[in-house]
Amino acid sequence: MPLKKVKILRWIASIIAVLVISLIIRNLGATIGMGYYMDAKYTDVWSKIMMPEPGP
Repeated sequence: MPLKKVKILRWIASIIAVLVISLIIRNLGATIGMGYYMDAKYTDVWSKIMMPEPGP
């Protein structure tokens, strides 16, 4: 393989690796922190932040 093609393949492989690692970290963080958002005592707080006024 030409050297230029090898460099492009390495770039693509490294980009895919970074994307996979960041997706795993993001999903782990969301899973770990989900209990905080699902806690019933914070329902009023999150409801007002997401929808300050009643919908139509």
